[in-house]
Amino acid sequence: MTDDAARFWSKVDVRGPNECWNWKAGRFTTGYGAFSFRGRAWHAPRVAYTLAKGEIPDGKLVMHSCDNPLCCNPAHISAGTNADNSADMAAKGRACQGDDHWTRQRPEDLPHGADVVGAVLDANLVKHIRAEYAKGCGSDQIAEELGINKSTVHRAATGKTWKHIEMDPAHVPLPGEIRRKSFDRTYARGENASHAVVTEEIVRAIRAEYKPGYGELTRLSDKYGIKVCTIDAIVKRRNWKWLN
Repeated sequence: MTDDAARFWSKVDVRGPNECWNWKAGRFTTGYGAFSFRGRAWHAPRVAYTLAKGEIPDGKLVMHSCDNPLCCNPAHISAGTNADNSADMAAKGRACQGDDHWTRQRPEDLPHGADVVGAVLDANLVKHIRAEYAKGCGSDQIAEELGINKSTVHRAATGKTWKHIEMDPAHVPLPGEIRRKSFDRTYARGENASHAVVTEEIVRAIRAEYKPGYGELTRLSDKYGIKVCTIDAIVKRRNWKWLN
């Protein structure tokens, strides 16, 4: 058995010869198992066919006799054309939409949370994010703490994703409270900010001295030992906006 084969079958729940052998690892959002094979992500049933029966013929796709997208039992898998697959779907009543679609009929077969391929969160992290968000921490701060994307944090915190993890009522503050607390607690202003390079006194002095004209930003930069871009942001109030 090759290394790829050993790695693959270790992720399959191998049972009796006529039973479904369900995939146990990560899945695509379509419900099919995901496996890294030959340098890219494959649907697990395609890998099962290739390892057990050889290369999939050109122009063919892999079909299930059991209609179970998680199944990797080679006895349940065959190669066929798109026309074969469509005819099989129609014969089995699977060419359905809306509430009759398999995703509505068998939602338990859909991957959730950490089972989705590419997931960067797990249930414990989601609970932590929601708890911190409810305390008033902004998405920026939580994202920086965890080293993940801000939008990923915000969608998990507000329940737009990970909907199968029930929202604790204590973790759902009113929007106004979130905004207020987020500003008060997350963003230190002025010279209290960790990246501050000037003080309130210097900002007032720069704004008082500034006179529009060629070379003025450079003059102030040389005088106060601050970058020209920082001087420009100060006088145009792109930073220190709250200071009159």
